[in-house]
Amino acid sequence: MKRIEKILFKFAEWCLNTPLLEMASDRNDKISKVQSKVNTINEHLIKYYLMPNSIDREHWFDELNTRFNEILRLTWGKRKRFDEEDYYDWLFINYYYNDIESIRMSTIEDTIQILIKRYSTTKEYFIDYDINEMVIKIGKLLKEICYYLELGTYTSSIFRNEIEILK
Repeated sequence: MKRIEKILFKFAEWCLNTPLLEMASDRNDKISKVQSKVNTINEHLIKYYLMPNSIDREHWFDELNTRFNEILRLTWGKRKRFDEEDYYDWLFINYYYNDIESIRMSTIEDTIQILIKRYSTTKEYFIDYDINEMVIKIGKLLKEICYYLELGTYTSSIFRNEIEILK
């Protein structure tokens, strides 16, 4: 029994000292950090879409830009970035879709209702909306942002140009 314990201990020690496992752990940590920003990003994008005349739009833009810059700085291994498709899945697909065909209507409607209650004194800012159209426009915007995140060339001026998609 002692021999097996020694072998297991040496194997565990080897696993802990293997860079591959460290890189996988680092990668998983960075994935979690990207995913932790998803709700904030999408809530702000929905507000930006629904309230085109709000005086808070510049603040929302700044918040979104800050989150995208935080994501931009998240690299793993030897300065590796995630693929555009990975960013897109985490930031858009997993938030808005149950599967490739089915929008999570209840989640999006719940978010919209929370926003309406939160901003109830400024109802005049809200536009009539079609959830499908909103999701398509946000998807196009995030697809562009994810492209620049993968390249490592995201900037606020790119975001300023791309956010026009939401109009």
